[in-house]
Amino acid sequence: MFVFKDNTVAYNCYQSLGFIETQYPEERFPDNVQNCAYMVLSAAEAKIGFVQINLAS
Repeated sequence: MFVFKDNTVAYNCYQSLGFIETQYPEERFPDNVQNCAYMVLSAAEAKIGFVQINLAS
């Protein structure tokens, strides 16, 4: 996902959920997201989060 670099609240929130900033997989960012960080969540992290949410229910 793309997160604006100056939106520190959102960036920190996504980091706390296990997202990490990484290099965009294509040669360059699309023009409308030049001021963004590209963040991803690994499948393992997503699975752990899903299990924790279900256990809390």
